[in-house]
Amino acid sequence: VGTTQTLNSSLGGPTTARASNSIGYFLPGNLGGFYGQAQYYMGENLSNAANKKDGNGLALRAGYANGPINAAIAFSETKFLAGNIKAVNLGGSYDLGMAKIMAHYNQDKISGGNDGKGFLIGGLVPVGAGEVRLAYS
Repeated sequence: VGTTQTLNSSLGGPTTARASNSIGYFLPGNLGGFYGQAQYYMGENLSNAANKKDGNGLALRAGYANGPINAAIAFSETKFLAGNIKAVNLGGSYDLGMAKIMAHYNQDKISGGNDGKGFLIGGLVPVGAGEVRLAYS
């Protein structure tokens, strides 16, 4: 129950968890474990407003998942009149069989403004039909 520091440290504004008006592309699933995604999104602003490009952005993600390993890196940039936000995150997990360990790091920077950084380390332990989730961030 609750949230993580990696989400609380985000400076991504309205696109922290989801971007509206987006178009995306996922790589096909048969690339030997490699996967990726590209997304372009647009804010909802009047075309004659000073902030007409607020919320517009681009995001890219690439990863590799094969056997017990899954790792990915992602980049995004969202435009705002007050300062563009650039985000980078890196995450990975390794399945030990009896448990899965994972880690995540994120960093957001606002041009001419604040920086936000966060991390998470955690694990999943199967128990019966469910799992116990552990995390520190």
